[in-house]
Amino acid sequence: MAEWARTSGANPKVRSLAERIRVGQKPEIEAMRQMLTARGQTPPNLEHVQHLDHSDMPGMATQVQLAALRKATGTAFDALFLNLMIKHHEGAVTMSGAQLENGSDLRVGETAEEVSVTQTKEIATMRQLLKEL
Repeated sequence: MAEWARTSGANPKVRSLAERIRVGQKPEIEAMRQMLTARGQTPPNLEHVQHLDHSDMPGMATQVQLAALRKATGTAFDALFLNLMIKHHEGAVTMSGAQLENGSDLRVGETAEEVSVTQTKEIATMRQLLKEL
């Protein structure tokens, strides 16, 4: 979703935030992939992840929502992007909280804490940007 903001977003602050999210999530994703590999699990193919059913994961956009976002431009894109990304981040914070509460792996817990802190801050920023649109 964040990559689409480069060409579809109108607000430079939204485009800038989307780029920070895009760049910031790369190391998080790589850390999670490494943790799966270390446990003998095969990480998902990232090229195909967007086509999978994520309905059991909190905060994941539906295929219908993603299609609407792909079609949106300008301020309409910005508003939809921010709303979907807020929900996405809230889902990540929820899952991180569950890991922190119930998990036993130190490395996974550290990653969950980092995700929670970073994405909570980004949620506040996105809510402010929505007010400015």
